[in-house]
Amino acid sequence: MKQSVRQLTLNAMIAAIYLVIAVFLPSYGPLQLRLAEMFAHLPLYQRKYSLGLVLGVALANIRSSFGIYDVIFGSLHTIVSLWLVAKLVKENDSQIKKMIINTFVFSGTSFILALMVAFLTDQLAVFWTLYASFAASIALVMFATMPLVIFLDKQIHFKETMERS
Repeated sequence: MKQSVRQLTLNAMIAAIYLVIAVFLPSYGPLQLRLAEMFAHLPLYQRKYSLGLVLGVALANIRSSFGIYDVIFGSLHTIVSLWLVAKLVKENDSQIKKMIINTFVFSGTSFILALMVAFLTDQLAVFWTLYASFAASIALVMFATMPLVIFLDKQIHFKETMERS
């Protein structure tokens, strides 16, 4: 997917905003109420936002106590989720329906994060508790920020903004 300088700049801005929000509102550990997860809805408007989202996740996760593991597995979680959502949503689906599917996919695939934490802390016995915690916190943030993302789209026009060259 070739991107123009404008599109690369927009993705860099998304990554930077994601990072700033994650740094100023820390969200590491089992209960991750990471407000920046609202940006996971942007690729529903235009898939070219995926780069900024993945880069933002990777950069934010550098600060995690799990370091490079969180960079790798957090990014993997985002990439797998984006891929699944791209397969599940259709162009003619309503934006709300797409966001709901997106939220369930990101929450459902959070088993990747739970496995990482369970292995790295040698606490496999609490995998299901970790998974439930990650899934619930991701779902909560993504559902709660849906109205904000929709409002911002009405102001910014995400699809058109990314498509302009």
